[in-house]
Amino acid sequence: MRLSIATGALLSLLSLASMLSAEAEPRSSHACFPPGTTTLAADRTGRVYVAEHGGPGYACRFADGRPLLLTDDFDDGPTIGAIAGRFVAVNGRSCEGPGCYVYVDVFDSLLRKRVRGMSVTRRCRDGGDTNEDCFDEADVTSIAVKRNGSVAWIACGNYDSCDAGEERWVMRADSRYRRSRGPAELDRSPGILERSLRLSRDGRSFSWVKRGRRYSAGLR
Repeated sequence: MRLSIATGALLSLLSLASMLSAEAEPRSSHACFPPGTTTLAADRTGRVYVAEHGGPGYACRFADGRPLLLTDDFDDGPTIGAIAGRFVAVNGRSCEGPGCYVYVDVFDSLLRKRVRGMSVTRRCRDGGDTNEDCFDEADVTSIAVKRNGSVAWIACGNYDSCDAGEERWVMRADSRYRRSRGPAELDRSPGILERSLRLSRDGRSFSWVKRGRRYSAGLR
């Protein structure tokens, strides 16, 4: 009899724990997973996704379930993204006039606004550059964002293409970033592995591989 009572009590506790766990999960998080979407990046706070290849990109915080449109100014939506808490980084391409520009954008999903917009290499010093001689179509192949919005990435070749022998760039935009100067170019070589970017656990640095050796730089 005592065993039966103890077993019943244990089952009741397990059932209660299950109910509390279900209630603790934000119901709005389900709104961040609409059918037919593809995840570009996700962490415990939210998700970055696209509806289709080349289509609009969205960031969605699990706390409120409100999608934030990331690509209203782009002809092509993002193909790569990163998320760290409230900050989201994505690439995108805008074609106006005689040429196209590929950007890296950083958004604050809590304030629901873009906080940085930059050309992917220093061939164009600023994402808003409309000089006809400044067409930057390098593809973003790796990207990482820090919890304060600082971002680093690797760019390669032309948009949607990164063939052997193509030039690669390692770029950074952190607290030292100034719009007038554009993002910092830390390395350039065909020997950089296009998907080798890694953010350290504490977010203070990132690294990449060039010709079999890993290099690192600070990220403030």
